Parts: sequence; C-alpha cells; structure tokens
Amino acid sequence: MDYPPEPWHLKGQLLMSIWAVPSAAALGAGDPPPGTRPVILGRRCLTACVWLRYEHGGVLEYDEVLNAVLVRRGRRVMVWIPHIWVDSPVSRDGGRELWGLPKQLAVFDPHDGDRYGATQQSDGSGIASARLGRLIRLPGRWPISYDVVQSMDGAAKVSPVRFKGRVELLRGRWTFAPDGPLPHLARRRALLSIGLRDFDLVFGSPGVAA
Repeated sequence: MDYPPEPWHLKGQLLMSIWAVPSAAALGAGDPPPGTRPVILGRRCLTACVWLRYEHGGVLEYDEVLNAVLVRRGRRVMVWIPHIWVDSPVSRDGGRELWGLPKQLAVFDPHDGDRYGATQQSDGSGIASARLGRLIRLPGRWPISYDVVQSMDGAAKVSPVRFKGRVELLRGRWTFAPDGPLPHLARRRALLSIGLRDFDLVFGSPGVAA
C-alpha cells in the first residue's frame, strides 16, 4: 500500500466560497451517489469551491482544490465531491481507493500573497484560481464536522470528516477557466467565503484498512 491507511490526520490551511446555483448547472458533473439527492433551496443547489494546503505535521503534504455539492440522504445532509484535484499521486490513489473520491492530478500556482488555486489539469486545461483576503477573524478554534458521501462500487460510501481550526470571514473572488470543468461557477457572486487556518483534520473512519 503506497498511501496511509484511514483515517488520514492532516494539518494545513483552507479557503472556501459557497454559491447558490441552478440545480441543473450544479449537477452537470453527473448523478449524485446512490440514495442521495441534492438539497434544493428555491430551485437552486448549494455548491462550494474549496482550496486546501496540507502542511507538515500530517500524514501527507500536498495542495488540493475541490468542488462540493450539498446532498441529502434521508434526513441526513452530507457533502458530495464531484470534482477534486491534487498535486500528489499518493493522495490521488488513496482518495480513490479508500473513499471513492475522483481525484485527478493538477499543477498548482505557488502561494502569492492572497492568491491561491490550481491553474492546470494534467492535459493543460485550466481549472480555477482565487484571490481571497481576511475580513474578520473569529476568536478561538472551532470544531467543524460533517460526512462526505461518494459513489463507490455501485453503492454510497459515507466517510466522516472532522476539522478544528481558526475561522476567518474572507472577501475576494474566484476566477474559473471558461473552458474548464466548473463553468457553472464562472461570473457568479459567492454567498459567503470563509477560511479555516492552522486546522487539524481527521478524514475517514478509524480501524479501516485498504
């Protein structure tokens, strides 16, 4: 096994923006996992773009950009990730085989001030970049927990995610490649942008081997 067993313990930085987009646009990536359906608010879905940098102190160090959609499984609200890019083959392989995450390789920009993002997929086409600066920092370290649900071997694979870090409200914008994989987010105003600084993250269930 070339990747760590779950759960993965990771440390780093997170920036996220949330949009409300027409449901047809949000689901352009395909069908959600079996037994789930999008959370619809006034004919719109809540979707997010998230940039993460996993740093020294965790089981892996790499950059990641993902697109997430809020879905419902019965009464449970979960996060479905139809798109995700990393710059680590180890993370790509582990994410696919452990949790059904459709990780692909990408080339990431160096961190430049308040600018972040992935610029190229492996075929050279663009993805996204962000310029987000801090507006307000909230006191303390906040725990955040949710479940990710993915399609895996024809069934829904549910994985717990647990964060703890310093929360910031951000301002700024994302830029999406017009011919890239996230055209439904281009030229739309985000509802909210937040950061989670110096986080500790546990992804996956303990005691489960690949």
